[in-house]
Amino acid sequence: MRAMLMGTMGTGVLIFSAVAGFAQQVGDTLIVGTDQAKVFVDNNVVGTAEIGDLLRIRKVSSDWCLVTVPKKRKEKTDIEGWVNRIDLVSRGNALEHFSYKIRSKPTARLHDIRGNIWYWNGKFEPAINDFTEAIRLDPFLVAARVHRGIVRSGKGESEEALADFNDAVKLDPADHLPWFHRGREWSRQREYDKAIADLSEAIGIDPEYATAHWERGFAWLAMGEHDKALVDLDEEIRINPNYAPAYSLRGGVRNEIEEYERAIADFTESIRLEPKHIAARNSLAWLLATCPNDKFRDGKQAVELATKLCESARWKDASLIDTLGAAHAETGDFMAAIEMQRLAIELASPKEKTEMKARLKSYQAGRPLRLKAKKSSRG
Repeated sequence: MRAMLMGTMGTGVLIFSAVAGFAQQVGDTLIVGTDQAKVFVDNNVVGTAEIGDLLRIRKVSSDWCLVTVPKKRKEKTDIEGWVNRIDLVSRGNALEHFSYKIRSKPTARLHDIRGNIWYWNGKFEPAINDFTEAIRLDPFLVAARVHRGIVRSGKGESEEALADFNDAVKLDPADHLPWFHRGREWSRQREYDKAIADLSEAIGIDPEYATAHWERGFAWLAMGEHDKALVDLDEEIRINPNYAPAYSLRGGVRNEIEEYERAIADFTESIRLEPKHIAARNSLAWLLATCPNDKFRDGKQAVELATKLCESARWKDASLIDTLGAAHAETGDFMAAIEMQRLAIELASPKEKTEMKARLKSYQAGRPLRLKAKKSSRG
């Protein structure tokens, strides 16, 4: 089973012409709309993509798309090859396409796929209804239980989500995804011991599942186990070297253990991979403004970074404005620092206000900040 909400989907014969006037571009994501799509390399079939799989286009040539097909269970690597566009449906046509197929011949798999499409479109209740119908039609369809759990988690229904993940683990304990999603839910509930136990099960089943290493790395960090967090984040980056949030989170860990130069390198790489990555840009600006080591502070650059962040957030994000206040203080512009800090306090949650008020007093006394790091975000 592959959890669609984490990167795959499936099922159908293409009836709408996402193919007629095919205007898809490199980087677009398409869904396999036929029961099975053959994957070709040099006119040889090297594998198949299943109905509902999500495929990201790497290249387009006439009627063919070069794609990467996510590895199936028990397979070691992804498959790269060419798929005929007749087997693919665009995200814009997907709901209509699979609804037609359900009307023609409803199956558990089709309801599971359409549930994911509803979720994609931000429609939680129709998604849950489809997953529930899929489970009614096939009580042993593990994917539908995992997917319903993901949606329930997104709605803040943790107890119901855990119930779905528990059922999925019982039905197929050899599948890494139920363990992963239950571990992730435990992490969200700050039950980090339980999270690490489940995520370790997922990694034991599939050591190359990069996201589980990232998630466990965050849990280790939350428990103050920096060395263990770094081991997992190093592994995540080895498996998936282009995942910007991993570098951002690893930079946060390194900042906390005072490896400032390496932290800056990680934040910089995260921004290179994803120029609009807010967490990495904010973390870098904070380090440049507040680092206890004089060698790594750069107030001017911190002000530039933080100002752009605040502008992009339309001056409505307290955390970003808080960073800008610290940056102004580092340059010696305490009037600007005080102004920014007051605005941050005005916008902040009650939990955030206490620390921000303490920083305001520091600026009013003409003292810049010298801190390690803000609490690392999930990247």
